[in-house]
Amino acid sequence: DGLVLRASKFGKSHGLRPLTSKRANKRFYKGKGCRNEGVHAKLGGYTLDVDKLLDLQVPDLTGFKLKPYVSPLVTRVPPS
Repeated sequence: DGLVLRASKFGKSHGLRPLTSKRANKRFYKGKGCRNEGVHAKLGGYTLDVDKLLDLQVPDLTGFKLKPYVSPLVTRVPPS
């Protein structure tokens, strides 16, 4: 009876697409996914908080049998 149904590319959540800087006003800034590691001081400085710093724990690899993969197509460079 002349009824046309259109399906959205994103389904029912058409209005709930990820918000990007292209879809928001000019003041929108999403950031880079990093976290703050301190606080902004009153006079423009920045104070680092030791508890917020990233702590990477790397295991000891002495005696580890595997080596990094290097392609056999790489040309060998003589040591200088």
